[in-house]
Amino acid sequence: MEKFQKYSSRTIIALALIWFALVLSGKLSVGMSYFGIGIISTYLGIQNIILLNWGQRSGKMPSKIAHHIKHHGEQAGILRYVVINVLPYLLIGIVVMVCGWMIMHP
Repeated sequence: MEKFQKYSSRTIIALALIWFALVLSGKLSVGMSYFGIGIISTYLGIQNIILLNWGQRSGKMPSKIAHHIKHHGEQAGILRYVVINVLPYLLIGIVVMVCGWMIMHP
């Protein structure tokens, strides 16, 4: 699980740097820019779902999930993690991707 977190965080940083460089260089249109940041946000939400699922199956939760469980109990901690760390990234990412798509293809 630690290897997944390490490589996933590096992937997110690489995607963000590539997106930032393309935006600064003017290679991306406004719609593509929105679509790219939506992909990064959605990736973060999916990563958090994978970590939660992996932690529940293995019985060893990652530190950021264990923190919520420690402070709020098992069920409330997991629910809080989902509400704070999964849903916003997924929802915002999907909305931004759709908006970017709509700008690119009016």
